[in-house]
Amino acid sequence: MSHDSHHAPVASKTALAPERSDLGLYRPDRATGLIDWLTTVDHKKIGIMYGAFAMLYFLIGGVEALAIRTQLARPDNDFVTARMYNQLFTMHGTTMIFLGVMPLSAAFFNFLVPLQVGARDVAFPRLNAFSLWTFVFGAFVLNASWLFEFGHLAGWFDSFAWHKALVYTDFAPANGWFSYAPLSGTFGANGQALRFTGVGTDFWIIGIQVLGIASLAASFNFICTIINMRAKGMTMMRLPVFTWMTLVTAVLIILAFPAITVALIELMFDRTFGANFFNPSAGGQPVLWQHLFWIFGHPEVYILVLPAMGIVSEVLPTFSGKSLFGYPIIVFSGAVIGFLGFAVWSHHMFTTGLGPVPTAAFSLLTMAIAVPTGVKIFNWLGTIWGGRIRFTPPMVLALGFIWMFMCGGFSGVMHSSAPADSQQQDSYFVIAHFHYVLLGGVLLGLMAGLYFWFPKIFGRMPNAPVAYLGSALVILGFNLAFGPMHYLGLAGQPRRTHTYHAGNGWETWNFVATIGAYILGIGVVIVFGNLVWTAFRGKKCSNDPWDGRTLEWSLPSPVPEYNFAQAPIVATRDAFFEDKHGTKRIGSEPDGGEAGVHMPSQSWMPLVASAGFLFIGFGMPMMAMGVPHAGWMVVSGLGVMFLGIWLWALEGPGGYMLKTPAPSGAPAPAETVAH
Repeated sequence: MSHDSHHAPVASKTALAPERSDLGLYRPDRATGLIDWLTTVDHKKIGIMYGAFAMLYFLIGGVEALAIRTQLARPDNDFVTARMYNQLFTMHGTTMIFLGVMPLSAAFFNFLVPLQVGARDVAFPRLNAFSLWTFVFGAFVLNASWLFEFGHLAGWFDSFAWHKALVYTDFAPANGWFSYAPLSGTFGANGQALRFTGVGTDFWIIGIQVLGIASLAASFNFICTIINMRAKGMTMMRLPVFTWMTLVTAVLIILAFPAITVALIELMFDRTFGANFFNPSAGGQPVLWQHLFWIFGHPEVYILVLPAMGIVSEVLPTFSGKSLFGYPIIVFSGAVIGFLGFAVWSHHMFTTGLGPVPTAAFSLLTMAIAVPTGVKIFNWLGTIWGGRIRFTPPMVLALGFIWMFMCGGFSGVMHSSAPADSQQQDSYFVIAHFHYVLLGGVLLGLMAGLYFWFPKIFGRMPNAPVAYLGSALVILGFNLAFGPMHYLGLAGQPRRTHTYHAGNGWETWNFVATIGAYILGIGVVIVFGNLVWTAFRGKKCSNDPWDGRTLEWSLPSPVPEYNFAQAPIVATRDAFFEDKHGTKRIGSEPDGGEAGVHMPSQSWMPLVASAGFLFIGFGMPMMAMGVPHAGWMVVSGLGVMFLGIWLWALEGPGGYMLKTPAPSGAPAPAETVAH
């Protein structure tokens, strides 16, 4: 690799003619606009689409949050009905966690991990596309419940027999994002099992299961990519911290999601087939749902947090002008956080009567998990200490992450004490705590990552003054919105309350929190708007505008579809920074032999296979409603899914060959040859 160029050799992009598979099916042409995006298996385009969908759902979840805060701005308000309020806070939590934060983290995983490990793509490109489209259809199923809800309110279904037969008609889920049984299940009345909640719960059940399939597919893919496709010389202890946190997160998903899958299947059987897993009147155990849910739910917190920690661990060294302080300890503490995350679930259940021994054990384990988190914070401070700090939008947001996450962590440690937790349980203090972790921590970290890697993704620089303005409004609005909730919780305001009467001392701080929520919303719109503007109109920048440290900064901006024209060889951690400023150069070698490197074809099959979930996701709730012939929609969905998988298996490798140049100071462009 040329040290003078500070980037990998590049190959000329050659337009390819449509290819015919072994079955005689034409593969899509790479230059066909929308079809190119629908059929792509390029990890970078998949990452961009993950990010676009995530920002869309962040805005939808934000609108739901503003509706909640508007309802609570003053006592005895009637902005929304009690039923609509329950639907709003349920969909808000579900949207932000499963459709906002997780896919935005997945956007970084997809775009960055192959670049950081020196690979051309993920291990299974078509499986990667399948996980994206499965997420898209699962998210649509969840949010389509709103369409049914508004149709019901507008009277569109009044003339249908199935609509008249419904006992409860909330079409959007209304149980909270945790969907506690037996409220989400069935109950006995006059010997007949009636639904306590409406069909919205069925939409929620099937939607979350589809999203889980998407997450599991992606996780196996990233584990295989990180373990097997690292560049020569890149040992595990030379991996960027973000890649390490991706690996830990993927393992957490694989271990945690089976628990919620079992719980959802049992709940589905309760509601659809009359089983009694959670029906106490028939010998079921509602507390079983809590155990299964929180065995998943608390590792889910670290599934959300660890990617942001990885981002901050990349941003701070770059803008401090020094290597990450205590790299091995940072990596080890991340793994310990993931391990201990499975040992603390019952601190959500101190008020269920666990008994003194389990309560004491889970209290101690909850205190213990603060140790590796604190270790990370001290290492981040050690990185900053004595550094040549450059204040940029990513750096400011990363510093904000540290402070806000510490505040959320302090209140979390308070919950480790069972007596204190018993007082704070189901109060607004809990809402303040997890929003300081998820918004003050995770969102600020993800925003730092967006501003940090956006120049690499699009080759354009965000507008810095607008970025500072948006970030300041986000931090100000966030603290105004959620800081007062600590007091409200200690003053006795319960969570999940539709309204409240005057005279409890809650009026002033609820109004302040609502003002803060609107400021926060304006800040998020400015941040996302700045990024969208940058993608199309931002000032073009160099390949390495931040003086980056890892391999992705060695590539052109935007990155070509094949990533590296030559396979990199690394000799140290922070290989690209050392290549520029140190003595150890990044080596390179042509890979693939005389024929060149095989690059994958685009394919319709991941989209077709995942589209089956759309039919299943609509069909099963409609079956629960009693819509005639809805079962055939489920059967059709299974048929579409298996057809897509069958054609996927038979379509053959396809692809094209990329001939890489020989290593030199000024390499010749690579050639692309149809295959």
